[in-house]
Amino acid sequence: MHKKMLADKTILITGASGGIGEACVIEAADSGARVILTGRNEEKLKSVLLKLHDKIHDIAIVDLTNDDSIDSVVKSIFDKHGQIHGFIHAAGFEITKPLRKTTREDFRSLLDINAFSGFSFVRSIMKLKKNKVSQMSFVIISSIMGNVANRGLAAYCASKGAVISGVKAIALELADKGHRINSVSPGIVNTPIVKKIMEKYPVDMKERILKTYPLGTGQPKDVAELCNFLLSDRSRWITGTDFVIDGGYSAK
Repeated sequence: MHKKMLADKTILITGASGGIGEACVIEAADSGARVILTGRNEEKLKSVLLKLHDKIHDIAIVDLTNDDSIDSVVKSIFDKHGQIHGFIHAAGFEITKPLRKTTREDFRSLLDINAFSGFSFVRSIMKLKKNKVSQMSFVIISSIMGNVANRGLAAYCASKGAVISGVKAIALELADKGHRINSVSPGIVNTPIVKKIMEKYPVDMKERILKTYPLGTGQPKDVAELCNFLLSDRSRWITGTDFVIDGGYSAK
């Protein structure tokens, strides 16, 4: 019997109660990892925790806008569970506004959660001197909107573009230590939030959107399986790369 892809690894995941984040939690747990679910809403995190089969997993409440909170949570996870092997930053949100109505605070809040908080987690984990893992792997969820664009998404596109470029720079710093970091850029994924948004659109608008995806829109599990591969030793020679997973949307 083959050893599971993430067996004996401890993986931290932000946004763990959201669509992609939850799928990443379930996929990592099924692949043998101990998963630490992080987020703001304890009740939602616990509801995801109940879906996991064994009792080795845990939750941690964190304020993603506060570096002290991130440092404290990372230290407490290490103290409780030992070595940290990998991390997925799945937390994020979107603001859709024309530029004339987009405020500096909109840009700041999107950059803070979508990009900076993920980088802060990586920095905090790297500062753990007692964490002796020789080959850690970090994955930051970006978006195809970090590579292409749509009207009304200037701040969102800027935040996701920051993820892609930041990951490349961080990869160069981590490489001499044997650690890796990559970004994953999904197109439209059928999360509960996206489904609610799509339900509000007229039928003809939904059809137009679907036609822009040659393979159709994605499922959270599609993204989670890619993240699992990037966390595993099977991707040991991959770093500083952005992985587009969009059913062919950006191939046009």
